[in-house]
Amino acid sequence: MPKSIYELDLKSIEREIYMICMENWRLSLSNKWVNENEEIYFYASQEKLSELLKVSRPTIVSAFKTLIKIGLLEVEKDNLHPTFRLLALSDISSD
Repeated sequence: MPKSIYELDLKSIEREIYMICMENWRLSLSNKWVNENEEIYFYASQEKLSELLKVSRPTIVSAFKTLIKIGLLEVEKDNLHPTFRLLALSDISSD
């Protein structure tokens, strides 16, 4: 985990989710998943994250809201998939 993530006022679950999102973002980058604005996106299922991290779905929702509020993630609506299509707005993982 990059040291700079500790400079942000995040709970440990929010840091974990962000790091998982960045891993998914890197996979999307290698698979060339881009939207109409040439932005790299990835999908994240709240249910799967809840199971993986062994926390409740409301905890995942709260963490996503925080990451969106501070500008690390952005949500795009995608009616074709039951998951969120997300854009990583800030990559702090290059420390």
